[in-house]
Amino acid sequence: MWSSALVGIQPLACRSISASAELFVCIVLKETAMTYVQVKLYNEKRSDLEEQQHHLNIGLRKIHETVEQVEELQCSLSIKRNELEEKNNLANAKLKQMVRTWFSYYYYLHLGFISHNSMHIINLCIK
Repeated sequence: MWSSALVGIQPLACRSISASAELFVCIVLKETAMTYVQVKLYNEKRSDLEEQQHHLNIGLRKIHETVEQVEELQCSLSIKRNELEEKNNLANAKLKQMVRTWFSYYYYLHLGFISHNSMHIINLCIK
């Protein structure tokens, strides 16, 4: 009695086991395919991000180099500015001396202490 009942149930049980195995294989294959796609997308995204990071690092390195160059140029500019100020002061002093000399010569010329001939000789000497 039990055997006839089992005979009727047995094909159904085999079918459900077979369907479960097929379903399991389909799920595993689907998950494997999804995992492969996910891994592929992850690797592509990672590669893109690494490339962006590489470009950013190059840009940052260039910025740091530029900052160092600007600092060096500012130091050089400061030194040259001081040198220029010294040269300007010397040039202004020389110009004032020349103007005073000319005014004094012309003053003495007007007063008659220096003749026109001696003024001409002084002009030649100064040039």
